[in-house]
Amino acid sequence: MISLAEITAATQALLATAARLDDADVRGPSLLPDWTRGHVLTHVDLDASFAPGDWPADFTSRMLAGVTASFARRDDGPALRLHATDTGEYHGTGDHLVTGPAPSLLAWLLGRSPATGLSGATHLAIPFLY
Repeated sequence: MISLAEITAATQALLATAARLDDADVRGPSLLPDWTRGHVLTHVDLDASFAPGDWPADFTSRMLAGVTASFARRDDGPALRLHATDTGEYHGTGDHLVTGPAPSLLAWLLGRSPATGLSGATHLAIPFLY
């Protein structure tokens, strides 16, 4: 039987590895045929019930900055300014202010959750990120 300490160590190793991946790494092939590393991470995430509130703060902050910048370069989405109420960070310079906890903001932008718990997100259509 696997001990809790072994499971904890393996989880920490997986999270440390995932934190070092950039966009190109995530889009790269995994050891599973026709699966990217992103596919594998998503399936591990969903099966383990790893929710946005479990995302590391540095990952969430980095992703909020990146996703907000990506939307700002597009013509098909709202001009956003995000305020992460749990960290005090602001992302973006748009006219539409959306506030809430950083993990909830990111999950909403990524299409992983509705705008539950966010202020200012009602009636904003968020385009598919990719």
